[in-house]
Formats: sequence, C-alpha cells, structure tokens
Amino acid sequence: LRVARSTESNTSSSLNTSSSLKTAGSPVDGVAIRQDDIAYLVYTSGSTGRPKGVAVSHRAIVNHNRWCIEAYGKTEDDRCLQFTSPGFDVCIEEVFTTLNSGGCLIPLSSQAMQTPTDFFQWADQQKFTLLGSFGACRGIGFVAGVAAFNYFRG
Repeated sequence: LRVARSTESNTSSSLNTSSSLKTAGSPVDGVAIRQDDIAYLVYTSGSTGRPKGVAVSHRAIVNHNRWCIEAYGKTEDDRCLQFTSPGFDVCIEEVFTTLNSGGCLIPLSSQAMQTPTDFFQWADQQKFTLLGSFGACRGIGFVAGVAAFNYFRG
C-alpha cells in the first residue's frame, strides 16, 4: 500500500493501492483462508428487534466486491470518499472495492463536516470521482442547495 496525502492538509490521508483483487484461498502467514470461512460478524436486530450476529464469509465479500467494481466501473483512476464509519458494514464496500480496484480512498475530513458549504469545497479540492454513500452526501447537497455533482461519476 502506498499512502498519499490529501490535498487538504497533512492531518488527512488517503490510501492508494495498485494491487488487484486476490482470490480466496491464498495463504496468509502460513494459514489458508477458505472461501467459506467467516470474515466478520455483523450484528443486527433485523425485523425481529432482537440483536443477532450474522456471519459473512470471504466468498460473499469477494463476490460483492467484484460485482461493485464492475457495476460502478471502478478503476485505478478513481478517487473515492470513505464516508461511513468502520463500524458500519457499508464501509466494507467503500474501502475494499476502492482498494481492490487500485483506486485512491480518502477518509472524510472532520473539518469538511462543519457546514454543507465546507463539505462541497473540500470535496471539490479532493476531485472525487465516486462517493461511497452517495445518498447521505446527496442529502447534504440538497440542504446546501446544490442540485448537481458535476465532477462525480456516480
């Protein structure tokens, strides 16, 4: 991985990698990871209101990542915003599809969230091509009175 500094300041960094999506089953430190092994657990109450853990396999993550890369047309030229918290499972899509396609991942700056205007000025400086949580950012745009994202592909 190569870490590239954000254009905003030295406190914000972005991740850039040119590695391709690895196939499940590759050895990591001498341990074989199989496709159906559990990669992580997500806890949800779902429709029942009772918390429960859902096991997500490596196969599911790889398949979802491959689909997202193809569906969104992600490439190494993309600059993508990481909007969601690492504790939210959508973060898996923002982070891994960007890195697995070789793109540049830029974490959300706390200074950018002071006002909607600050966000759009910061986003313009970053020259994003994709927003991971587009719906959330689109809502900020409507609050700010901004109707179009001319520099965004999706």
